[in-house]
Amino acid sequence: MNNQYKQLTQKERYQIQALKELGLSARCIAKKLQRSNKTIARELRRCLNSEYCAQTAHDHASTIRKQAHKLTKRSQELIDKVEGALKLSFTPEQIAGRLAREMPTLKVCCNTIYRIVFEQGWRHKLARQGKRYKPRKNTMAGAHLIPNRVDIDQRPKEVDDKQEIGHWEGDTVYGQDGYLVTLTERVTKLLLTCRVKNKTKKLVSKATRIQIRSASLLKLLEQLCVWPLNHLAF
Repeated sequence: MNNQYKQLTQKERYQIQALKELGLSARCIAKKLQRSNKTIARELRRCLNSEYCAQTAHDHASTIRKQAHKLTKRSQELIDKVEGALKLSFTPEQIAGRLAREMPTLKVCCNTIYRIVFEQGWRHKLARQGKRYKPRKNTMAGAHLIPNRVDIDQRPKEVDDKQEIGHWEGDTVYGQDGYLVTLTERVTKLLLTCRVKNKTKKLVSKATRIQIRSASLLKLLEQLCVWPLNHLAF
């Protein structure tokens, strides 16, 4: 017999009533229904002032179950934390990760945070307002949009092996209220960012040129700057 307790169904209560009317004991009824003796005895005590009535017992059990206190992790403290994180443009996945690391007592999965967002009417605070991403169909993308494109597999070996400084990787990062154009130096992991309203060719190209000028300035400063040894910390 399975040790996990399951609530009696309305059908089982009518069977208990019929078997009780036949004069069977609680132990016999439990054996026929493959239930615990204590479960049947407790069920029969629901109607102490009269004969056992399946409908009355079922209504009584349903009322108690609705009024019972249910343990939930969706406390007011958690709701406040979620609201504050959404104002910082965090996604539910990011919020769940930060809670697990910084506040283990409030640790929940991202699905719980999504439920909080929907229940509180905060769908508009999500990056895509809670809408699923739908890939565009019948549109040209990727390599077809870049004329004379050189594939990433054709880059020099020293770039691929990260043997020298000065090679950068570009990317765009989507946020709640705009995009970030990023350039990352492959060896030092130096990151340059520039915020743009959208990822059109014109804006991304302009942001990239600004970052390239910044990278050139950094390289020049690296050559010109000399730091006294007593100013360096190792």
